[in-house]
Amino acid sequence: CDWEAIRAVKAALRIPVVANGGPVRTRADADRCMEETGCDSVMCAIGLLLDPRLFSPDVPATPRDPVELAHEYLDYAEATPTTPSVSVRDHIQKLLRPFICPASFRRGGCTEEHRDLWSILCSNDLKHARQARAVVDWYTFREGHPLAPSTQPPSLK
Repeated sequence: CDWEAIRAVKAALRIPVVANGGPVRTRADADRCMEETGCDSVMCAIGLLLDPRLFSPDVPATPRDPVELAHEYLDYAEATPTTPSVSVRDHIQKLLRPFICPASFRRGGCTEEHRDLWSILCSNDLKHARQARAVVDWYTFREGHPLAPSTQPPSLK
């Protein structure tokens, strides 16, 4: 995203200008974009997929654990039955990609051991938030994550 071009457009117009977020992944990125361009707002889809609380006033300065964010997002998604399954998949994929995506592993990610979980998470058969939570539960259980269930999760089949 060309912030200089956005700044020029904003200077030339007397209407609100919304910057395409491009590299915006954090609240600090969004604030810097607005400061450098003078725009009125910033689009930041990927940043919001990575942290759905991106613009919450109480977001901590340090990034939160992606598993913690996944659980929080899934709590809301399960409480809102109309949450589209594609939204659930997109959020959980973005949050867990570095940890379970085989292609991410080849680019320096954490593991290739969770190919099965990534396949489920990318499948059109994932229709409910509870299915995404099962993937998160299996990942945390396998990795011994502090938020893992205390017993083995049910089969993913």
